[in-house]
Amino acid sequence: MISQVNLNILIGCITGIIAVSILSYTVYETVTTEKRLMHTNIESAINKGIDPIAVRCSYANPTDNVCLAYAITHNTVDAPPAPLIQRKK
Repeated sequence: MISQVNLNILIGCITGIIAVSILSYTVYETVTTEKRLMHTNIESAINKGIDPIAVRCSYANPTDNVCLAYAITHNTVDAPPAPLIQRKK
Protein backbone atom coordinates (compact mmCIF):
# COMPACT_ATOMS: atom_id res chain seq x y z
CA MET A 1 0.00 0.00 0.00
CA ILE A 2 1.21 3.53 -0.80
CA SER A 3 1.73 5.87 2.14
CA GLN A 4 0.21 9.34 2.14
CA VAL A 5 3.62 11.01 1.63
CA ASN A 6 4.40 8.86 -1.41
CA LEU A 7 0.94 9.51 -2.82
CA ASN A 8 1.44 13.28 -2.47
CA ILE A 9 4.80 13.04 -4.23
CA LEU A 10 3.26 10.97 -7.04
CA ILE A 11 0.41 13.47 -7.50
CA GLY A 12 2.89 16.36 -7.51
CA CYS A 13 5.06 14.66 -10.15
CA ILE A 14 2.09 13.88 -12.38
CA THR A 15 0.81 17.47 -12.05
CA GLY A 16 4.27 18.79 -12.95
CA ILE A 17 4.49 16.57 -16.01
CA ILE A 18 1.07 17.70 -17.21
CA ALA A 19 1.93 21.38 -16.65
CA VAL A 20 5.25 21.10 -18.51
CA SER A 21 3.55 19.24 -21.36
CA ILE A 22 0.92 21.97 -21.76
CA LEU A 23 3.57 24.70 -21.64
CA SER A 24 5.77 22.90 -24.18
CA TYR A 25 2.87 22.45 -26.58
CA THR A 26 1.92 26.12 -26.27
CA VAL A 27 5.46 27.29 -27.01
CA TYR A 28 5.72 24.88 -29.95
CA GLU A 29 2.46 26.11 -31.47
CA THR A 30 3.50 29.74 -31.04
CA VAL A 31 6.84 29.21 -32.78
CA THR A 32 5.36 27.21 -35.65
CA THR A 33 2.58 29.76 -36.15
CA GLU A 34 5.12 32.61 -36.38
CA LYS A 35 7.23 30.66 -38.87
CA ARG A 36 4.17 29.79 -40.94
CA LEU A 37 3.15 33.46 -41.08
CA MET A 38 6.68 34.50 -42.06
CA HIS A 39 6.68 31.84 -44.80
CA THR A 40 3.41 33.07 -46.31
CA ASN A 41 4.53 36.69 -46.10
CA ILE A 42 7.83 35.90 -47.85
CA GLU A 43 5.99 34.00 -50.60
CA SER A 44 3.61 36.92 -51.00
CA ALA A 45 6.55 39.35 -51.16
CA ILE A 46 8.26 37.28 -53.86
CA ASN A 47 5.07 37.30 -55.92
CA LYS A 48 4.83 41.08 -55.56
CA GLY A 49 8.51 41.63 -56.40
CA ILE A 50 9.53 42.70 -52.89
CA ASP A 51 12.94 41.60 -51.61
CA PRO A 52 12.34 38.54 -49.39
CA ILE A 53 15.33 39.39 -47.18
CA ALA A 54 13.60 42.65 -46.25
CA VAL A 55 10.52 40.67 -45.21
CA ARG A 56 12.66 38.21 -43.24
CA CYS A 57 14.39 41.07 -41.46
CA SER A 58 11.06 42.54 -40.41
CA TYR A 59 10.65 39.43 -38.21
CA ALA A 60 14.26 39.21 -36.98
CA ASN A 61 15.65 40.59 -33.77
CA PRO A 62 17.69 43.82 -33.98
CA THR A 63 21.04 42.07 -33.59
CA ASP A 64 20.61 39.62 -36.47
CA ASN A 65 23.85 39.78 -38.47
CA VAL A 66 22.21 39.06 -41.82
CA CYS A 67 19.73 41.88 -41.35
CA LEU A 68 22.42 44.29 -40.12
CA ALA A 69 24.50 43.57 -43.22
CA TYR A 70 21.42 43.97 -45.42
CA ALA A 71 20.54 47.29 -43.82
CA ILE A 72 24.07 48.62 -44.15
CA THR A 73 24.37 47.65 -47.82
CA HIS A 74 20.99 49.20 -48.62
CA ASN A 75 21.68 52.42 -46.67
CA THR A 76 18.71 51.96 -44.37
CA VAL A 77 20.60 52.39 -41.11
CA ASP A 78 20.75 55.87 -39.64
CA ALA A 79 23.97 55.44 -37.76
CA PRO A 80 25.35 58.40 -35.86
CA PRO A 81 28.49 59.87 -37.37
CA ALA A 82 31.79 58.75 -35.89
CA PRO A 83 33.12 61.18 -33.30
CA LEU A 84 35.93 63.38 -34.46
CA ILE A 85 39.22 62.89 -32.71
CA GLN A 86 40.60 66.16 -31.52
CA ARG A 87 44.34 66.32 -31.23
CA LYS A 88 46.10 68.55 -28.83
CA LYS A 89 48.28 71.18 -30.46
